[in-house]
Amino acid sequence: MKNSPVLFTIIGFSLLIAACQAAPPAEPTAYPTYTPYPTYTPAANTQTDNMAFVFALTRAVYFDTDDTGNACSEAFGPGWRTTDWSDLAAYVDSGYSLETLNESLNGLEQAWVSLDGEAWYSQQRRYFVEVHNRTLPDGWLTHAELDEHYLDLGSWYDMEIPVLCIQSDETPLGAESASEADASPQTPESPPTFALRFHAIYPCGEWPNYAVFEVESTSIWILQSAHFEIFDNTNNQAVYSGNNDRPFLKENECPPGDTILPPYNTRYLAANLHEPDAGTEFSAAITLCTEEGIQGECVTEVIDFVFEDQEIPFAGIWKNEPTGMMLEISETTLVQRFSYQSAMREIHYTIVSYDAVEGHLDLLTERVMQAGEEVEYDWAPEQYLSYIITSDVMKMFIGPNPYPVAASGVSYTRQGTTAPEAAQPPEGEPSFEAAFAGTHPCGNWPQYAAFQIENTSAHTFESVSLIINDITNDTHVYGGSNDRGFVEAAGCPPGESSLPPNSSAQVAANIHEPEPGTEFEAILKLCTQDAAEGECVSQKVHFTFDE
Repeated sequence: MKNSPVLFTIIGFSLLIAACQAAPPAEPTAYPTYTPYPTYTPAANTQTDNMAFVFALTRAVYFDTDDTGNACSEAFGPGWRTTDWSDLAAYVDSGYSLETLNESLNGLEQAWVSLDGEAWYSQQRRYFVEVHNRTLPDGWLTHAELDEHYLDLGSWYDMEIPVLCIQSDETPLGAESASEADASPQTPESPPTFALRFHAIYPCGEWPNYAVFEVESTSIWILQSAHFEIFDNTNNQAVYSGNNDRPFLKENECPPGDTILPPYNTRYLAANLHEPDAGTEFSAAITLCTEEGIQGECVTEVIDFVFEDQEIPFAGIWKNEPTGMMLEISETTLVQRFSYQSAMREIHYTIVSYDAVEGHLDLLTERVMQAGEEVEYDWAPEQYLSYIITSDVMKMFIGPNPYPVAASGVSYTRQGTTAPEAAQPPEGEPSFEAAFAGTHPCGNWPQYAAFQIENTSAHTFESVSLIINDITNDTHVYGGSNDRGFVEAAGCPPGESSLPPNSSAQVAANIHEPEPGTEFEAILKLCTQDAAEGECVSQKVHFTFDE
């Protein structure tokens, strides 16, 4: 093995963040909901340039009030610091593609950065970045943008997210100079190390059985190539041997993958087992090296595993009793059937891959049928499903980000393996009753107006839109919609995503700090689909603020 310094390969990053908001003149407003995900660092960009960029995300997450000044050097060693917006701008100016980097992100959404060396926009709001895919949402405040709003710089508070780090011996514009000990990248003195675990068996292309291993870097080395040796102990024969300079995969991905495994990050490795018999015992010896072609510093780990036929617990027919929605799921397809605009809608998905251990399905929307005719749809084709099955009840959540939290989803009861009659639309029109339920504090805001909602229909409400006007002063004080707006009594958004038939919840919104005796009018609109769509019904509620 060579003892030469590691050549740090250019790697990229991308960040999906949810929570950037429009700023009122003097104080922040309530922000949309978001779900944090496990941290990973994205793959290498294969472009070359005179300037090298090495980005990484901390595995730890931090509140906006936490001191993160040394978070990067503590996580990755000397020469690492918090990424500044100027670093990202230089990255784009050097010809690198944010979109390509985003593809290797593994579904991350948010990270703290600085602007000209400053972490804070104001005493309350801290800088972070968000990917908008060149479509800036209405009402979102952006301090700066890159590539026509592919990436935006925002600021907010009350968030717990990782820090985006960069390996650099230069301080960002406007920041104080770093000490020599913190600024000089060094070759690691100890050899590279990694942890190896058997993960699962899943299909890749035409091959039904790829052995997948989870590999976690446990040192500050960057690993760049892999060698596999897999031996069938039951039949005393070698089944796989080979080198790979692009071995590092995202979960449920098939080779080829990324070119590097950054420090303290987790990726997956996969190799074809062909078609072994159930119960076959294997040993895998995996070597990872710091340079391409199995060169540089190398380390080997060995692991034993047994091939078992995968159970497919999600396969079958499932029904949500309150709404009548049906799911018909096989190993390769998923069909969702439900009432929409008084007719039957079917959404047909292909199951690209699944993980029966973690309870994940990666889906691709194939077509949408409405009343027997194919119609257009306006969501991203790639969708992700997470599930938890207890006995014959499946808690399921489907969404555009890997991977949604199944526990916050909808419950379905197993119906068997054959489809029953098509679900019928709920009887009657959607309806609800609303009443003012007082005010209470939420976060830093002392006055949130709460409304008690009673669903008096056979329909399930999936979103709520709320407008509040100050009648006394003839001003508009709140307006917005929320797909997770149903909260417990005296609760704060975000809350539950659905309000089932004959159930109750509260809806709450910020009215800032009105004078006692101020009169308000609230217009509440509840809808049977997300984003204030589907069948909607509205109620007006008048109330007076009294301390």
